[in-house]
Amino acid sequence: MGCPQKAGDTEACVPPCLRDGGAEPLDGQDTEEIPQRLDPTREAHTLLALADGLTVHVLAGHHSPEMALAILQRHIDHLLQSASGHG
Repeated sequence: MGCPQKAGDTEACVPPCLRDGGAEPLDGQDTEEIPQRLDPTREAHTLLALADGLTVHVLAGHHSPEMALAILQRHIDHLLQSASGHG
């Protein structure tokens, strides 16, 4: 369970697509559902960090799985709303 890494080796847990030159354009940027101004690599890192942090909070009993999902969904909804100018 978790990420197989040596002490201090934080790169081992970063998906290769984020390590090797960045992420592809976000699905939805070409249709303007997601703003062009968003950096795909930064958003991928943000979503990964948010999901990792929420996982820790669920495992520690600070949040229910449902609460964690609602928090993650809120962030995704915010990305989509910022494209439409309502967020």
